[in-house]
Amino acid sequence: MITEHKSIGQRIFQNAVSRIIIGFVFIYSVNMSVLAGLMKTHFFNEQITTLFANIISSILTIVAYVWVYKWLEKRTITEFSLHRIGRSLLLGLAIGFILQSLTILLIYLKGSYEIIIINPITQILIPL
Repeated sequence: MITEHKSIGQRIFQNAVSRIIIGFVFIYSVNMSVLAGLMKTHFFNEQITTLFANIISSILTIVAYVWVYKWLEKRTITEFSLHRIGRSLLLGLAIGFILQSLTILLIYLKGSYEIIIINPITQILIPL
Protein backbone atom coordinates (compact mmCIF):
# COMPACT_ATOMS: atom_id res chain seq x y z
CA MET A 1 0.00 0.00 0.00
CA ILE A 2 1.43 3.33 -1.06
CA THR A 3 0.65 6.30 1.13
CA GLU A 4 1.00 9.77 -0.21
CA HIS A 5 2.57 12.22 2.20
CA LYS A 6 1.13 15.68 1.89
CA SER A 7 2.77 18.75 3.29
CA ILE A 8 1.09 20.75 6.03
CA GLY A 9 0.29 23.49 3.51
CA GLN A 10 -1.48 21.03 1.21
CA ARG A 11 -3.49 19.61 4.10
CA ILE A 12 -4.47 23.11 5.23
CA PHE A 13 -5.64 24.14 1.75
CA GLN A 14 -7.63 20.91 1.36
CA ASN A 15 -9.50 21.38 4.64
CA ALA A 16 -12.97 22.91 4.11
CA VAL A 17 -12.89 25.00 7.28
CA SER A 18 -9.52 26.52 6.41
CA ARG A 19 -10.78 27.36 2.90
CA ILE A 20 -13.73 29.19 4.39
CA ILE A 21 -11.46 31.11 6.78
CA ILE A 22 -8.95 31.95 4.03
CA GLY A 23 -11.74 33.13 1.73
CA PHE A 24 -13.36 35.21 4.45
CA VAL A 25 -10.11 36.86 5.50
CA PHE A 26 -9.15 37.67 1.89
CA ILE A 27 -12.57 39.03 0.92
CA TYR A 28 -12.87 41.01 4.17
CA SER A 29 -9.40 42.54 3.80
CA VAL A 30 -10.06 43.54 0.17
CA ASN A 31 -13.35 45.15 1.13
CA MET A 32 -12.00 46.98 4.15
CA SER A 33 -9.03 48.41 2.30
CA VAL A 34 -11.20 49.68 -0.55
CA LEU A 35 -13.99 50.94 1.73
CA ALA A 36 -11.50 52.77 3.94
CA GLY A 37 -10.33 54.73 0.92
CA LEU A 38 -13.84 55.38 -0.38
CA MET A 39 -15.23 56.59 2.93
CA LYS A 40 -12.48 59.23 3.15
CA THR A 41 -13.68 60.82 -0.09
CA HIS A 42 -16.63 63.17 0.16
CA PHE A 43 -17.71 63.79 -3.41
CA PHE A 44 -21.36 63.59 -2.40
CA ASN A 45 -23.25 63.69 0.87
CA GLU A 46 -22.66 60.91 3.40
CA GLN A 47 -25.65 58.78 2.35
CA ILE A 48 -24.69 58.73 -1.34
CA THR A 49 -21.06 57.96 -0.45
CA THR A 50 -22.19 55.08 1.77
CA LEU A 51 -24.49 53.77 -0.97
CA PHE A 52 -21.70 53.97 -3.54
CA ALA A 53 -19.24 52.27 -1.16
CA ASN A 54 -21.69 49.43 -0.47
CA ILE A 55 -22.34 48.84 -4.17
CA ILE A 56 -18.59 48.66 -4.83
CA SER A 57 -18.18 46.40 -1.79
CA SER A 58 -20.82 44.01 -3.12
CA ILE A 59 -19.18 43.83 -6.54
CA LEU A 60 -15.73 43.33 -4.98
CA THR A 61 -17.07 40.57 -2.74
CA ILE A 62 -18.43 38.63 -5.69
CA VAL A 63 -15.27 39.10 -7.77
CA ALA A 64 -13.01 38.15 -4.86
CA TYR A 65 -15.17 35.11 -4.06
CA VAL A 66 -14.97 33.84 -7.64
CA TRP A 67 -11.23 34.45 -7.83
CA VAL A 68 -10.34 32.93 -4.44
CA TYR A 69 -12.46 29.81 -4.74
CA LYS A 70 -11.52 29.24 -8.36
CA TRP A 71 -7.90 29.27 -7.16
CA LEU A 72 -8.45 27.27 -3.94
CA GLU A 73 -10.82 24.63 -5.30
CA LYS A 74 -9.65 24.59 -8.94
CA ARG A 75 -13.19 24.44 -10.26
CA THR A 76 -15.63 26.53 -12.23
CA ILE A 77 -17.70 28.72 -9.93
CA THR A 78 -21.37 28.09 -10.72
CA GLU A 79 -22.94 29.88 -7.75
CA PHE A 80 -23.34 33.07 -9.77
CA SER A 81 -24.41 31.42 -13.01
CA LEU A 82 -26.91 33.25 -15.18
CA HIS A 83 -28.64 29.95 -15.94
CA ARG A 84 -32.24 30.24 -14.62
CA ILE A 85 -31.40 33.49 -12.84
CA GLY A 86 -34.86 34.95 -13.43
CA ARG A 87 -36.61 31.98 -11.87
CA SER A 88 -34.21 31.91 -8.92
CA LEU A 89 -34.52 35.65 -8.29
CA LEU A 90 -38.31 35.59 -8.42
CA LEU A 91 -38.50 32.58 -6.15
CA GLY A 92 -36.09 34.13 -3.65
CA LEU A 93 -37.90 37.47 -3.67
CA ALA A 94 -41.28 35.78 -3.23
CA ILE A 95 -40.10 33.63 -0.33
CA GLY A 96 -38.40 36.63 1.31
CA PHE A 97 -41.48 38.81 0.87
CA ILE A 98 -43.76 36.14 2.32
CA LEU A 99 -41.51 35.48 5.33
CA GLN A 100 -41.05 39.19 6.05
CA SER A 101 -44.79 39.81 5.70
CA LEU A 102 -45.65 36.93 8.04
CA THR A 103 -43.17 38.21 10.62
CA ILE A 104 -44.65 41.71 10.52
CA LEU A 105 -48.18 40.24 10.64
CA LEU A 106 -47.35 38.26 13.77
CA ILE A 107 -45.86 41.32 15.44
CA TYR A 108 -48.94 43.36 14.41
CA LEU A 109 -51.33 40.72 15.78
CA LYS A 110 -49.39 40.78 19.05
CA GLY A 111 -50.02 44.54 19.19
CA SER A 112 -46.37 45.55 19.08
CA TYR A 113 -46.12 46.98 15.55
CA GLU A 114 -46.22 50.72 15.01
CA ILE A 115 -44.86 52.90 12.20
CA ILE A 116 -42.95 55.78 13.76
CA ILE A 117 -40.92 57.16 10.86
CA ILE A 118 -40.25 56.38 7.21
CA ASN A 119 -36.58 56.50 6.23
CA PRO A 120 -35.32 58.01 2.95
CA ILE A 121 -34.89 55.70 -0.05
CA THR A 122 -31.09 55.61 0.30
CA GLN A 123 -31.49 53.87 3.66
CA ILE A 124 -33.52 51.16 1.95
CA LEU A 125 -31.05 50.71 -0.92
CA ILE A 126 -27.88 50.43 1.19
CA PRO A 127 -28.53 46.85 2.45
CA LEU A 128 -29.36 45.66 -1.05
